[in-house]
Parts: sequence; C-alpha cells; structure tokens
Amino acid sequence: VGTDPGFGNGFALEAVDMAFDSSAEAVIGQLNVSSWFSGNYTLYVRAQDAAGNWGELGSVVLTVNGRNNPFLVDNFETGNLAAWNGVVGDMAVSEMAALEGTMGVSANLNSGSPAYLVDTSPTSGLGCFTASFSYRGVSVDTQQEEVDIYQARDAYGVAIFGLTLERSPDGPEIHTWALQYGVRVEGNGVHLSNNGLTRQDIKLEWDVEDGRLDLLINGEVVDSLTGLDIVDTAFEEVWLGPASGINNGSRGTMQFDNYVSAPCGYTIYMPLVFGGN
Repeated sequence: VGTDPGFGNGFALEAVDMAFDSSAEAVIGQLNVSSWFSGNYTLYVRAQDAAGNWGELGSVVLTVNGRNNPFLVDNFETGNLAAWNGVVGDMAVSEMAALEGTMGVSANLNSGSPAYLVDTSPTSGLGCFTASFSYRGVSVDTQQEEVDIYQARDAYGVAIFGLTLERSPDGPEIHTWALQYGVRVEGNGVHLSNNGLTRQDIKLEWDVEDGRLDLLINGEVVDSLTGLDIVDTAFEEVWLGPASGINNGSRGTMQFDNYVSAPCGYTIYMPLVFGGN
C-alpha cells in the first residue's frame, strides 16, 4: 500500500474462481482498513507465472470511507510544537525523546511544575473518542503521588477523564479515571513493563453510548471503566503531559511520541478485486 514492496513481499491474493488455470485471472484479497483514515490509497499488485516469472506492476486506487479524519496527528518530526494550541511548563522537542523516527517531546519533572501540551480540536458532543501515544519514563519519581499524564476537560475547565501515572514501590502504575456525578472513579490500573523504561504504546477509548473508558497498552486492553453515565459529559480540549500531581520532589523526564486523537472509527473489511490480463 502506497509503495511497491518488491517481488514476493506483499500479501497473497486468491483466484476469484478458486483456481489459477488461465493466462488471465481475476484475483481477490481481503484487507483490514479499520485503522485507516478516510482518503485514497494506492494498492500495487504483481502476478507470478508457474515458472516463477514476475509480471509488470499494476495498481488500483482504494477509497476508504468509514473512519473520520483525526483531530490531531503529531510525531514531532517538525522539531516544534506548532501543531498544538498551547504549551505549558517545561516541554521540549528533541532527538533524545524520540520513540520512533528522529524526534519526540519530553516533559521535565525536575522543575516541580506541571508540563503539558493543549489540544482544543476535539469537538463537544463526541459519542466516541480515541487518543493514542507512545510513552517512556526516564528516572521518573512521582514521590508516590498520582500524576495525570492525559486529561480531557470540559468547557468549564473541569477534567472529566484521563490517565494517571504513579511511581509506587512496585514500579510505575498507570490507570484510567473518569468523573462520575462529580466524583473521580478510578480503574484497577496496571504496572508498566520494564519499569516504564522502554517504549509503551498507550491508547484510550472513550465511548459515551456504551458508558465505558478502555485503556490499551501495546495493543491489549489492560484496564476498563464500565457502567459510566456520561451521556451529557462533553469535553472541549485535551492535555498531554504531567498536568497535576507534580511537586518539588518530582524527578525525571516523561517522553511522548506518535500522538493521534480522533473520533472512533469502524471496523471494515473490504475485498479487493483485480482483473487479470
């Protein structure tokens, strides 16, 4: 997809009539586009004959509709924070903070003050919202205080759901939380592998209709809040970085990369059909 992977490096297609027994065949394949944003994608295909010879490269444009375009995508490769609506505290883009590519952003806890990025692009009334980012901690010590590393806030500046990280005696622990009838309800939490010193891919899924907040780490659901009454709970902005719980004893650096926020998508399996010549 997007580029030709070379001879034999793509995924196999099947004959529509279930048999490759002709000099011209129509082929079909199945592609999971549930994580793709709306737009046009170029797919490339090659045919190989019984003698092992590869034919010319062919292509087809696939239009994906079904997943709304993201609010904000930032891998920090620009070297700046211009994509964000606000920067608070000691946040810096650097090569040392890169978790993929060449650049990432770091929050310095040694200052003793909150440090976070502000994104005001999410709109109110979202039925479903996802946010994902990569995280790594460097010598992080929160003095066993709970530190919000991600917050969604309403039009009145009230934090209504998010993620908390705490450095407990057993290592860094992360968990979901949500505001329910004015009371903060927390999930069970999970300890980060390798003491949080290696990259963790984190994703939050906020579903108003189902009344749930899910936390996924490295592709697996590890913490959930369910049965939430959040139909009338709309948010207007999100904060990425240690926004609360920081004090003069806080130490270390939190690194972030690969940030994406978007409305929830739909799972679509779309068959691809190519006509042979």
